[in-house]
This record gives sequence, C-alpha cells and structure tokens, in this order.
Amino acid sequence: MTCGLALLVVLVAVSFATLIPAVHELTAGLAYEVLQDASYLLGAVLVAVRARSSEQDRLAYGLFALGLFLYGCGNAYYYAVVQHLTPEPFPSLADALWLPLYPALYVAVGLLLRKQLVRWHPSLWLDGLVAALGTGALAVAFVLVPLLQGVHGSRAAVVVNLAYPVADLLLLVAVVAVFAASGWRPGVQWWLLGAGTATFAVADLVYLLQIAEGTFTPGTWLDDVWLVGVVSMVAAVWASPPRRPAAVEGWHLIVGPLAFGSVAVGLLVWSSVTLVHEALPVTVLSAGTIAVALLRTTLTFREQRALVDAQRQARTDELTGLANRRCFLEQLEAALGRPQSGARAAVLLLDLDRFKEVNDSFGHPVGDDLLRLVGCRLMEGMPAGGLLARMGGDEFAVVIPGADEIQALATAEALTAALAVPFDLDGLVLHVDVSTGLALYPQHGQSSHRLLQQADIAMYEAKRQRLSPVLFHPVLHGGARQRMEMLAEFRAALDTEQLVLHYQPQLQLGTGQVVGAEALMRWQHPTRGLLFPDAFLPLVEQAGLMPAVVTRVVNEALRDLHTWRRSDPALTVAVNVSASNLQDRRLPGAMSRALADWEVPAEALTLEITENVLMADADRALEVLSALRALGIRLSVDDYGTGYSSLGYLRALPVQELKLDRSFVRDVVSDPRSAAIVRSTIDLTHELGMQIVAEGVEDAPALQVLRGWGCDVAQGYHVSVPLPADAFVGWLAAHEQDLLRRGRTALPTGPVT
Repeated sequence: MTCGLALLVVLVAVSFATLIPAVHELTAGLAYEVLQDASYLLGAVLVAVRARSSEQDRLAYGLFALGLFLYGCGNAYYYAVVQHLTPEPFPSLADALWLPLYPALYVAVGLLLRKQLVRWHPSLWLDGLVAALGTGALAVAFVLVPLLQGVHGSRAAVVVNLAYPVADLLLLVAVVAVFAASGWRPGVQWWLLGAGTATFAVADLVYLLQIAEGTFTPGTWLDDVWLVGVVSMVAAVWASPPRRPAAVEGWHLIVGPLAFGSVAVGLLVWSSVTLVHEALPVTVLSAGTIAVALLRTTLTFREQRALVDAQRQARTDELTGLANRRCFLEQLEAALGRPQSGARAAVLLLDLDRFKEVNDSFGHPVGDDLLRLVGCRLMEGMPAGGLLARMGGDEFAVVIPGADEIQALATAEALTAALAVPFDLDGLVLHVDVSTGLALYPQHGQSSHRLLQQADIAMYEAKRQRLSPVLFHPVLHGGARQRMEMLAEFRAALDTEQLVLHYQPQLQLGTGQVVGAEALMRWQHPTRGLLFPDAFLPLVEQAGLMPAVVTRVVNEALRDLHTWRRSDPALTVAVNVSASNLQDRRLPGAMSRALADWEVPAEALTLEITENVLMADADRALEVLSALRALGIRLSVDDYGTGYSSLGYLRALPVQELKLDRSFVRDVVSDPRSAAIVRSTIDLTHELGMQIVAEGVEDAPALQVLRGWGCDVAQGYHVSVPLPADAFVGWLAAHEQDLLRRGRTALPTGPVT
C-alpha cells in the first residue's frame, strides 16, 4: 500500500509539473486533465482497499471512498463537459457529484470518533466544545459574512457557492474540536485528516472569491491544491489509529479555553462595532465560547484540587493518617546519598506482636482503633527529621536521616517504651508488645530494598527471641535464610512420610498397666536426621501451619490407636495442641471427622493444652474447648505449674486432667519444696475430681513416691523413651510379660527394652 500512496504523490507532483507553461503547451492540457482524474480514482481505490482490510472502520472508510469516487467523477464531468459549454452552467451536475464528499466525510469522521468517545473525560469534551464554538465564531466573522456580502446571482448559485466553504468550515470545526478534546495530541491520523480538511477549505474559499470576482480559470494551480488535500486525507486513512489521549497537566489545561475565550471577547467587541446587521451569529457563538471556557476553567481548578488531594491520599495511609509505603520509600530514597559522601540513615521496622489475636478476639473495628492509637503514640516518640509510616497491617516503619547506631537504638527503645503503656479503648485495656528490627545505611545496605530486607530480618529475629530491638548482623541473614529453607522443606514434608510419630507410654500407677501413650511428632529430615519439635514447631507456628499439623498428627495417632485397640480396647492416645489451634472454630469438626474415619470413641482421645490458652481470646478458646468436650474428647492441661497457673483457670477450663511439669517431678525425692508442691497438687487435683499425670519420671524412687501419694498416671524415661509405632507395640507386649512375671501391681524398676 506504500507503493500506491507513493504513486498518488507522483501523480499529483506530475500534475503540478504540467502547469509549467512549456510542459502545458507540449501536452495541450490533456495530460493535466487525465492526471487529475487518475489521481481522484487512485485515491478512491486506496481508501476502498483500506475499507476492505479494516473490520472496525469498514463503513467509515467505505463512505469516504464512495464520496471521493463521486468527487472524481464530478471532476471528470466538469473537464469533459461543463467547461466546454457557453455559457458555463452553474450549478451543474458536477456540483451534484462534488458535494456528496462532505456528508460522506462527516459520517466517516463521526464513525472514527466513536471509538474514542469512551476514552475522553468530560473536561476533554468541554475543550472540544470551546474549540468548536471559537473556531465557528472566527469562521462566521471573517469568512461567511464577507462571502455573503460578495456572492451574487441566483438563489441556487448563492446556495451552492456557499455550500462548499460552509461544508469545509463545519468539517474543519469538527476536526479542531477533536484536536482540543485530545489535548492537542490527536495522533498522526487526525493531523493528516486535519491538514487535508484545511487544504480543501482554503481551496474552496479561494475558488469562491475568484468566482465572485470573475477571475476563476480551470486548469490552474488551484485544482492541484484540492488534490493535495485528497493525498493528505488518503494518507490519514492508512495512518496508525490514535492512541488514548495523553494526560494534559499544569498550565496546558487552561491554554485552550483561555485562548479561545480571549478571541471570543475580542470578537464580541469587534462585531458590535463593525458588523451591525450580521453581528447576531458572531455574538451568539462568541458568548457560547466564553461561557463554555469559563465552565471549563472552573472544572480545571476543581480537577486540580482533586488531583492534589488524590496525590496526598496516594502517599498517606487512610487508616492512621501516617505516610504510607509509597511515601516511605520515596523518603528513604531521598535520605540515601552516595556511600562515599558520608551520608547516614537508619531504618526501623516495628511489628505488633499477636495483633491478629486482637482482631480475632474483639473484631476489626477495635483492631483499627488500636492501630490509630499506636500511630499517635509512635509519633510522640519520633525524633526530629524522622518519618513514621504504616507499611500495611500491623507493621510500621521509621527512617531517620543522618542517624547512627546509637541514635537508632535510642529511638527504637523510646518507641518501644511508648507502646509499653496500656491502651484504653472505651474501657477495654489492651497491652501491646512490639518487635523492632534496625538496619543502618550504608553498613547494612546501599539501597532502600536492601535496607528494608535487612531490617525485616532483624525484626523477625526480635520476634523469635522475644527481644527488642535487634540490630541487623550478617549472621542473622544466614539464620533467616536457613529458617526460610526449613519452612519450605517442612511444607513439602507435610505431604510425605518424613513426619513420624513416636509414642511415650503412660503408666497407671495403681495397677502398673499401660493405659495409653502420648503421641510426639518427629521430623525425619533427609539431611539433618531426626528433628525434635522444638527445632521446627516455633517456625511452623509463625507460618500458620498448626491446623494442618494437628490434623495430620491426630489422624495418624488415631490410625495407630485403631490398630492397637483390637488387642487392648482400653488404650488411649494423647496429642498436643497449641493455643492457636484453640482459636480455630473448625477444630472440633476436624476432630469429629477423624474419630469417625478411624472408628475410635471420643473418650479414647486426649488433647493436651497449655495453661496460656486463655491469654489470647478467652471466650473463643472456651467455646472451642466446650465443643471438644461435648464430643466426649478428654482435655488435659500440659506442663502444669510452669505457665499462668491459677485456681481460676482450673475452675474455668473444662478439663479432666492435669499433667504436672517435669521440673517439679524431677526433684520430688531430693527437694522438699518440690515434694510439697507435687503432693499438694495431687490432692488438689483429686479434690477437683480430675486425674493427674506426672511427666518426666526418670528413676524408680520418684515413681514409688508418686504412687504413695496417689498420683494416677506417670510417664518418663524411667518408664520408656518415646518409641516409633512398631517399637511401641513390641515394648507394650514386653511390659505385659513383665507384669505377669512380677505381679500385676508391680511397678517397673527400670525401662523395659
């Protein structure tokens, strides 16, 4: 298609060349007329081909091709017939063929414009309307009025003569409106279309003036000017369609309305003095231009205020009014100079501990109120020149330009102290703990991303050690990487056989029989060997994987118990659950399904909980515990005596068993105070109608003392170490044989192997 456009340009150029007197005499003007007709016909063909290849704009280009073809036919008819008639008729059939080009162009422009309508903001529409009215006022004042004054002849002749410039001006006004509505960046297609329209308008105006003066002569340069307009419009058809209008900002917003408004004011004054009888259309168009320009200017100021407010909101956290992450990163980048320049900065990341429990316990509105108060409290402890931002959730960040290690640590300690004072939310008193990590520029990183990463590592180390604040150290990076790798490996291990259960027997002291076992999870790591829970469970807890872990452990324990109870229907199994599990209302349903799947009665399953279970959301924990108890599942308080022990807890919790911590049992023979605590706890437990289990029994004297005091059940290394499932079955058989040999009520004198 490039070749076709090039050929059209060549034809027009040659047509211009034939106007040279020597060439014109040589061809006797015949070549000129043929070139003119060929140019119009080729232009129509090129547009028709474009219409056929374009599905979206086929109708628009098709109408333009038809109009251009008729225009070429009118041109051929004029040269072949009209110009040879005496007198030359006007209007003629040629005019009837020329004029349809304009309505075809109107419809084509409208169809092309339709695709862009949804892309334009109302303010752009006003720009287009201002430009259209202003251009119309200028056209009426300086084109139409003089033409009306100079055109004479029959009514038909006057109407046809005026039809050309009026049609051109209307099309030009529409194109100018498109230019304004697109921010004066309409794209190549509209620039070419505008150039072609303007060229046609100029040629038609010159033609009309020559007709009025009686100086028009066919076959002059004026005929080729129309061809130039055709070339421009045909090129527009093949040009790339316009993209989305670019945003116009700043002073450019008011240039168009101000310019057209100023011109309209001048036209009002000029028309009232110069145009006496013809001033009305100019006055109406000028007044409309001024009114729309004022409306557009008012809207511009409103949009600018909204833009400023939007920019402010884009850099501000909606909840707390503090800077947001975007603003923080901008300020951090500004604070970082070149390392060689000696610039310094400190980054602090603060993360509220157990904030999720606040949301879960009291609802998100209370959590939001707490975050607002935390933001205000932190602002009070901020140093001069520092920036406090909420990064999202319960995480806050601080950047202190120019701070060194001492200043950064002092700020961190001040902020931690500020949050140590309890928060009063309409009578609800909440304590907030915070974990803070620090990173320094340029020691710990020379980019904002790196500094935030190092501060984040330090913050998680502070959370893990329950020690705050923590300054980043390269050693922490390795530890953080190892923890992330371990967590990824654990996620994979959940779906494999790497997670195994070991069972520690529980011995009934009154009879010497094994009544059950505690299921203890182990991780058979492929490279690190057998890992105990304290090596990975804290990380698993932080990652929120405890629901999946407990479900896995309970199902495996019940599967083994289902097999064992075929030989001994009295056996039970105990499984540890964390405080976070008891915040999950889905836990009772999961336990019920597991019991049904493995056909184990609920009373054969004991869930061991810790004493801090009520420290988060006491109401929810009690709700979950009550639901478990209603299923018939036994509940036991594990590690009793080391947590938040109180008689109130024993009264509130629906438990049937206490497990006395090994730290008391270990010294029960040698330490009178430990003995007193154990003995009184056994008595208290029985008085409350519960069973007591002593864990950590490591020798025969301790076992004998506990039996003498009436302790119900014991477990520990003296009885047996935790064993894999198959080894537990073998140990159980050996223990039964030992009981038969020594008497049913005899206690073991050492571990059975």
